[in-house]
Amino acid sequence: MTGNGQQPDPFGAEPFAAQPFGAQPPAVGAAYPGAPPTAPSFGDEIEADVEYERGLAVKALLSIALVALVLVLRVAFFG
Repeated sequence: MTGNGQQPDPFGAEPFAAQPFGAQPPAVGAAYPGAPPTAPSFGDEIEADVEYERGLAVKALLSIALVALVLVLRVAFFG
């Protein structure tokens, strides 16, 4: 705690002062600090998740349509 009761700024005046000599700040657009350059960005992850869930929704609708078709055929042929 500081003298006025506030928490100290964890980054201080020099945000990379605690880094070893020669360390570089994180790259702009990195997925997280220290991420390799090939790591997908947050936006890429969200886009991939949305595509995955859209595929699940399509599969669910096709499954419901198949069940409805089977019910219609059963009622039509077996009364």
